[in-house]
Amino acid sequence: MGTKFGNLHVKTTNQAEVIAALKGLSGANKPTASADGKAKANLHLEDLLQNIFHVGSLQSDWVSVLNDLFGWGVVEQVGEALSRHIASPVLTCSYFDEDLFEINLYYNGECLTGHLWSSPEVIEDYELEPKKADIAILSAHLGLNHTEQLMQALELENPEEAVQALESTLQLPLWIHSEWFYDLDDEDDKAFISNYIKYDFNL
Repeated sequence: MGTKFGNLHVKTTNQAEVIAALKGLSGANKPTASADGKAKANLHLEDLLQNIFHVGSLQSDWVSVLNDLFGWGVVEQVGEALSRHIASPVLTCSYFDEDLFEINLYYNGECLTGHLWSSPEVIEDYELEPKKADIAILSAHLGLNHTEQLMQALELENPEEAVQALESTLQLPLWIHSEWFYDLDDEDDKAFISNYIKYDFNL
């Protein structure tokens, strides 16, 4: 089994607005007890996990959001939905089995641009469409001062190298998944995790 993760990042300084938007989304997804009175504990775990987020601001103008279910194909759906509830760009990142790395930039429920790092063989095997980002749109929202570094990252072919390049450029944690938090015991790792606050909107 290869590495899999997904995360999203909102270009804003207003963390409270992001939390409120996530709560609003969770309200639509919030599981309810069944007619025969089964307790919440008996609901499917996945139904509960989708409403539990880890939120942190590791950069002053970004709010990062993690969820145990975020992965390729899931984080994009959440990012698109979240962008309808907040007046800020939403960047989603997903990595799948060392085969691919994909980013998408959403605003007002629309995907403005996106990019897929993968080999032609994987794209063919997965029956995907090649995706190339519009650098003008990407740099306009991620920072014009990053244009050159973003262009260099887009030219990379290796998915892992692309993650590292974007992390270095944006100074955001991209190689991360909240599901990994439970297995991290190192003091440095614990200090990093403390940057995130857990919000359970099932309660």
